Formats: sequence, structure tokens, C-alpha cells
Amino acid sequence: MQRLTFEQHLLLMEALNELTNKVRDRVAAGDTYLQDTLTTLETIENTIAAGTVHIKPLPGATRQIGEAA
Repeated sequence: MQRLTFEQHLLLMEALNELTNKVRDRVAAGDTYLQDTLTTLETIENTIAAGTVHIKPLPGATRQIGEAA
């Protein structure tokens, strides 16, 4: 199974969000035939957003995020 890099994950989320917003605007403008598409896109967005992103720490890193220097 191939995993997305952090950048790929963000790009996918941004592109999907833009598409979902455009479809949502069209549904709001009266194109109700796109409602099923909107529901599917929102489901995909939620699935991707619920995924876990693993980021490896830099070699030699000793501090945790938010920890004072």
C-alpha cells in the first residue's frame, strides 16, 4: 500500500475542498441534481480528514512540539 507524503495529503485535501465548495455553491444556486455528488464529496473529505498523518522527527531532534527552546 502506498502512502501519501504530508505535502500530497495537504494538496489532495485542498483540491477536494475547492471542488466540494464549488459543488456546494451550485447546489445552493438551485442545481439540486448535484446533491448526491455533494454528499459523496463530503464523505470523502471526512474520510481523508480522519486519516492519520505520520511525520518522522528529524534525526537528532530532542524537543517535542510546543516545548520551549
